[in-house]
Amino acid sequence: MPGYANITRLITRLVEIDFSESSEQATREIIVNPMIDALGWDTFNPHEVAREHPVTGGRVDYCLQLKKKNRVFVEVKRVGTDLEDHQEQLLRYAFDGGVRLAVLTDGLV
Repeated sequence: MPGYANITRLITRLVEIDFSESSEQATREIIVNPMIDALGWDTFNPHEVAREHPVTGGRVDYCLQLKKKNRVFVEVKRVGTDLEDHQEQLLRYAFDGGVRLAVLTDGLV
């Protein structure tokens, strides 16, 4: 299974990196973009992986789309961020956007 092998390789590389001083942007570029790609989403296709997708009340970091429908919202925070403080925002985005699956991550959690 190629996806599993890609994810395993990515995780093996990531555990060797110290992210303690990383920004949210670095979390997106170094961890989240490669993980979305490893899961089989085309990160170069803005009709499949839309970044900074507008939603009611703001923008979600990633909107994963299939057949022109929003399927998954991904909200990224800096490594080490207390994610509980951001759950309500993402749930509101997902509810208002009619999306059933929403992922809140600091890249490691």
